[in-house]
Amino acid sequence: MIPLKLQLENFMSYGKGVPPLPLSDMRLACLSGDNGNGKSAILDAITWVLFGETRAPREDDVIRLGAPSCSVMLDFQLGETKYRVTKRRDRKGTSPIWSLAAWQDDDTLRNISDGRETKGKLEGLLRLNYEMFLATAYLAQGRADIFARAKPTERKQIVADILDLSRYDELEKRARETQREARERRSAAESQLTLIDEELQDKDRIDAELESAEALLADAAAQLTQLQLARDSAHLAFEECQNNANLARDWDEKLRELEQDHAIALRDSEALRKRIAAAEAILTRRPEIEKQEREAAALEQRLNVLQSQVDEATALYREREQLTEQIQRARTELDRELYRVTREVQDLHEEAKELERYEAERSTTEAEIASYGDPEAKRRDAEAERAKADEAFTELKAQRNTAKAEQERLEKRLSALTGSDSSQCEFCGQPLTPKARQAAIVEAETALEANGEYQAQLGAQGRDAKRLADEWRAFSEQALTDSRTVAQLVNRNAHAQQEALRIRTRLEQLPNRERQREKLSQQLESGEFARDAQERVMALAAHLEKLERSQEELRALRQQASTYRELPHERARLTQAEGILLEEPVRLSELETRAQSLATKIEKARPRVEEMRQRAANLPLLRQSLTEAEGALRYQNDATNQAHTRIGRLKAERDRLQARLTERTKIESDRVAASRDELLYAELTAAFGKKGVQALIIENALPEIQEETNRLLGRMTSGAMRVTFETHREARTKSASPIETLDIIIEDDLGTRAYEMYSGGEAFRVNLALRVALSKMLARRAGAPLQTLILDEGFGTQDPRGREAIADALEAIAEEFELILVITHIEELKDRFPTRIEITKGPDGSRFSLN
Repeated sequence: MIPLKLQLENFMSYGKGVPPLPLSDMRLACLSGDNGNGKSAILDAITWVLFGETRAPREDDVIRLGAPSCSVMLDFQLGETKYRVTKRRDRKGTSPIWSLAAWQDDDTLRNISDGRETKGKLEGLLRLNYEMFLATAYLAQGRADIFARAKPTERKQIVADILDLSRYDELEKRARETQREARERRSAAESQLTLIDEELQDKDRIDAELESAEALLADAAAQLTQLQLARDSAHLAFEECQNNANLARDWDEKLRELEQDHAIALRDSEALRKRIAAAEAILTRRPEIEKQEREAAALEQRLNVLQSQVDEATALYREREQLTEQIQRARTELDRELYRVTREVQDLHEEAKELERYEAERSTTEAEIASYGDPEAKRRDAEAERAKADEAFTELKAQRNTAKAEQERLEKRLSALTGSDSSQCEFCGQPLTPKARQAAIVEAETALEANGEYQAQLGAQGRDAKRLADEWRAFSEQALTDSRTVAQLVNRNAHAQQEALRIRTRLEQLPNRERQREKLSQQLESGEFARDAQERVMALAAHLEKLERSQEELRALRQQASTYRELPHERARLTQAEGILLEEPVRLSELETRAQSLATKIEKARPRVEEMRQRAANLPLLRQSLTEAEGALRYQNDATNQAHTRIGRLKAERDRLQARLTERTKIESDRVAASRDELLYAELTAAFGKKGVQALIIENALPEIQEETNRLLGRMTSGAMRVTFETHREARTKSASPIETLDIIIEDDLGTRAYEMYSGGEAFRVNLALRVALSKMLARRAGAPLQTLILDEGFGTQDPRGREAIADALEAIAEEFELILVITHIEELKDRFPTRIEITKGPDGSRFSLN
């Protein structure tokens, strides 16, 4: 990976408008500047945009103080392809925006990934993660000795990651999983074999039971044939007897029908003879009936004449009633009109009194309206004053919130200053002496006190503004209430005026209504109404007196006519008797002949019925014999079916056991194969594990790292120091096997010492040599496309000769990397680098310049 261009905005100490940093034409460059200017922030930007990691303890710490967000863009080359990675983070707590794109041949960008997947995509491209990057290519502040101080197992893991031995971990995992599956298959096969062997123990018993069941079935089949023949014989005898019984029942039914028909014929003949005798008796009354019919006809003629006279009287009565009702209606209508007019006159007198009340009410409301003045204008003025007071209160509240925010900021700053004695400011990252820290504490305390007084002043002003606003609001509400009261008074005054006008209009009708009432009273007293109806009633009275006598005669004749009420029925019975004597004697002769014929048939049928009854007498015994034969046959048939079922079940069990025997052969073969696989993959699990192939590969790679480390260390120390890697050490007990490890043994002119016993300068030379060796091996062995080396500390611990030696070593390996970046603030080393990036810091944040 070769960095080409870096762009920062509001990242750590860098602000907005920072120009991009070109890195494409550099091979060996240093980042120089005073402490706290932002040298390490550039390298933090590279690790943040590539791996999402920095030295900062919290994510939001990478955002410049006071800025809402930050962003970093890095262009880099990997092989023949150029990439652009961009990352942005907001303080709002939302997920960062992180994207990766590749340059096309037409100088356009093709997006590769967005969001969380970008980190995995970058680690896949670079073939290393943040920890591996720190352990090989980036000597960050406080982490240069990460490989040397790591535990042996951690060192081995770093080398394993460089050599991309994770594929062996995957192979070990797959081998272990396959071994587990083989073990499970073997265990399952053994369980199945145990179960099958238990089942096969019943095979001989099943064969013996099957032979016995087949013999019993043969005996049952012979008995079944004999019982079927006996049942068939009993069934034939029963059917013959059943047929005779059916014939007897048919003849018996026919005899009953003949007897019933004979009884009916005898009953009908007797009834017909009685009917003929009754008809002959009725014919003897013919002269008497004809005489009564003549008397009834004369009486009916007189009744018709009288009825017409009564009908005329009824019509006249109805006319008189209608005329009387007409006269009464005229009187009622005249009474009603008199009442209405009288009531209207009374109402007009009452309304005259109401007119005086409405006139008084108008005078009162007009005086009240005048007393309120213009309440709407008062309300508008009050609202304007209230708005001014509210605006003043809002402004004071905003100023107080700003003061509170400033108070919180000052309290945090004071807490940070008093809670730490670091030589660096926790807010701006600038160097901070104890004297400057004390001055900053006094300044913060003074600012806090002034801020408190300012907030108290704003609070008092705010309460005054709030009270004034409340007073104007109350005045406005009172004006609104007065305005509504005036509106109600205006409505009442208009209503009183309208009612007074209406009453004056109605009082103009009072004289006419009083004259109308006098006239109606006179008509009622003199009876001057419905004159034609009254004269017609008097004329009808004399005529109705004559017609009442005809009505009395009509009632007497009707009483006499009631004695002839049964005469039509007598005439009908006489006519019916004549018809009976004409037709029924013939029918009587026919019925007597039919009764005689039926009596003859009955005498012939009785002997035949008795004969059929005797033939069906044995039917119950034959039915019982048939039932017993069918029961025996059914029992034997069930026994035979049970024998068939048992034989079928035994054969199925025999076939199942035979199939299980065949299945056992296959399962045994599977068990043998599973045991073989279990043993094979157990060996592969051990081979692919940390102590297998991986340990051999690491052991083969360590001489290369050791050789390269000693080559660089020899150049930096003139051959005075060298390192040795030990992969095994003796166990504490002699009987135990050697312990696998990865220890770093350092020796110089004084002999072999522990890493911790060397000076800072000596330790740094060892760390640098180890890191460069690891980085070179990373490029050659693991295939990781890393061609950049970054150093962020170490020169301050070297003496002049050590610094010169390190500078010479860096110049010697410069051709092996596309870019080496070194952070330093030592003046005599700046000139040893062909490119120098000078970092300065001002009010707008950090800036850089190329020299």
